[in-house]
Amino acid sequence: MPGVTAGIAYSQNLSTSGSVAPYTYSIQSGALPIGLAFSSAGVFSGTPTAKGTYTFTVRSTDSSVGSGPYSTDKTYSISVAGKTQVITMAATATASYGDADLVPGASSDSGLPVTYTSGDPAIATIVAGKVRI
Repeated sequence: MPGVTAGIAYSQNLSTSGSVAPYTYSIQSGALPIGLAFSSAGVFSGTPTAKGTYTFTVRSTDSSVGSGPYSTDKTYSISVAGKTQVITMAATATASYGDADLVPGASSDSGLPVTYTSGDPAIATIVAGKVRI
């Protein structure tokens, strides 16, 4: 199955041939990515929220009568990639030892908060999301 990206809507239809239509579908084992749903019409839809590889088995059942209905199982995998995030940094102010703490002012296009760490705590530390020199 085509790969998908976390946070981006996804839709994929399964199809079956060679027997009596219409077909119904069901998940027999495994797990779908969080945020995706699967219908008995064979449609995956939704917005996955967690990256990873998800493997599951789908059963397709035909509508034959008499000695039927007949079913077949197939195993699928969907790989969900993490969404690319862009972090924008604000202009850096000049500061000296003893000045008020600086607000770094970075933002991300994902809406997630930006956190900071210091490469050398002897020179600068992070206190409540601000840089202290």
